[in-house]
Amino acid sequence: MASPTAIFVSISTENDGGERIDEIIRNYLDPITKQVLGIWLDHCACAKRELGEEERASLGKRDCVIRNKTIEYDLGSSFPRMFGPEAAKEILEAIKEYFFMKT
Repeated sequence: MASPTAIFVSISTENDGGERIDEIIRNYLDPITKQVLGIWLDHCACAKRELGEEERASLGKRDCVIRNKTIEYDLGSSFPRMFGPEAAKEILEAIKEYFFMKT
């Protein structure tokens, strides 16, 4: 599962010490990301609307699935490498307990 706003990009550059990638980021990615952020802020983050009970419940379920998959896939794959399998298991259990007691 991926965020609906996630974009995966691969950029190949020459062995120029990073100058080309800096140019790509500055000239192409920077203006686009600012536009996308502006749209998101205007229409999503700062927008106000009332939700009905059904829509609120649906969004709550969706958030729970996303939270669970994030813990399972993202943290579940990186924590064992970072902390070792035993510590990772304990940390992940604590995170799950915290987040799923709130829902």
